[in-house]
Amino acid sequence: MTQLTGLQQTSSDQHVQMGKSRAQRDTADLTKILQWLEAHNPFTRCDPALTSLSTGLTAEDDGINCDLAEEIGEMTGDGPTRQ
Repeated sequence: MTQLTGLQQTSSDQHVQMGKSRAQRDTADLTKILQWLEAHNPFTRCDPALTSLSTGLTAEDDGINCDLAEEIGEMTGDGPTRQ
């Protein structure tokens, strides 16, 4: 069959990823992440405002939410125009 198709039989890395050593490494990595999050908890704020985890910036409470974003954008002229 390999002569007919010109392809060689090889094994993929997919099955290597399912091994016991990979599972142990994944568990160790998860433990490290959980320990870091316990020491640097980004969810300790009691502020209900939307906060970016990467920058710490918080959304202003101006009454705009994702449900009204399109309508408010159209009213200000900054939103997409429909024809």
